[in-house]
This record gives sequence, structure tokens and C-alpha cells, in this order.
Amino acid sequence: PPEGTKIAYPHPIPSVAVSPDGRMMAFVAADSKSGDNSLYVEAMNGTVAQHMDNTSGAFGPFWSPDSKFIGYFSSDKVMRIPVTGGTPQTVCEIKGGVLGTWEPGGVILFGQGLGPVMRVSAEGGKPTAVTAPDEKKHLADVAPDFLPDGKHFLFLRESTQAGGEPAAVYVGSLDSSEAKLL
Repeated sequence: PPEGTKIAYPHPIPSVAVSPDGRMMAFVAADSKSGDNSLYVEAMNGTVAQHMDNTSGAFGPFWSPDSKFIGYFSSDKVMRIPVTGGTPQTVCEIKGGVLGTWEPGGVILFGQGLGPVMRVSAEGGKPTAVTAPDEKKHLADVAPDFLPDGKHFLFLRESTQAGGEPAAVYVGSLDSSEAKLL
């Protein structure tokens, strides 16, 4: 990490994401004195990380499919910023977000910690549910990750504490809230 920082580990959210083209990584580092998290970008063959201005409180970075933007979470928002820097944009407001994925058609999916996987346009808008967990059996659908077709995605369906089904990986689709157990 850059001098005066340490890699942030807000468990269970990953702090490092490799770009789809494999040339860069985005990571969250915390200021050693204040503990404030910020987003950084570094070339995979580089040794100097670029601080992304105005990304205070960042966590859970993820990439646009073209490797030109980094999505991340901050407070109760999904954000995006060009890899070249600039002003971050608010994609949407959320009730807590963890782990995002971005498909070539401009759809971002993210888990909320509780409830369904949510869908929103990368250009911004109001998020809508794309999965439908049974609240009596499942606590949350989290950690979505698009498959190569850009329409289907994997996600983890977490169990409720008492009497729910075991946590398992499911396949979902942008076209339906139905999910298939892997």
C-alpha cells in the first residue's frame, strides 16, 4: 500500500479488485492515522498507486466490463469513478451494499446484506430486486457475479439462523426472479 496507509479489510468485503483486462487493480487503503478508507488504482506492472480523490469511506471495489470505471460502495450509496480520476458519481442510494458486479449492457448488481440482489443502471436510477429469497428460509442473496453471457449471474443465498436451508450458490437471470440451485 502507499506510504502512510494500510490495506483495509472490512470483512467480509474484498478490498482489492483486478480489472477485466488484467492490467490494473483497484484497492481500498486506510489512512494509518485517521483510519479513513479511500480508493486507489495501480497498474499490475507498476509500483505507484494513484489515489482516487473524493472517495473517502470507499469499500468493495468492482470494475466496469471495459475497465474504464470502478464501482464501489460508500456510506449508503453505490458510486462510480473513471479509472483516470475525476469526480465520483452516485449511481444510487441503498440500504447497505456489499459486493457488486457490472455487465457490458450497463447493469450493476449488488447484494445488500439482507434481502434480494438488487439491479440498477450504471448510469444511475432506482434499484430494483432481481432475486426473491423466501424470507422464512433465507436471510439474504449476496455476492452476485455475472457469467460471460451478461444475462445470468451466480450469487450466494444465505440461510436464516433458525431452521433455514443451508447457504448455497444459485444461478439467477436478469429476465426472471427465479433462481436455480447449483
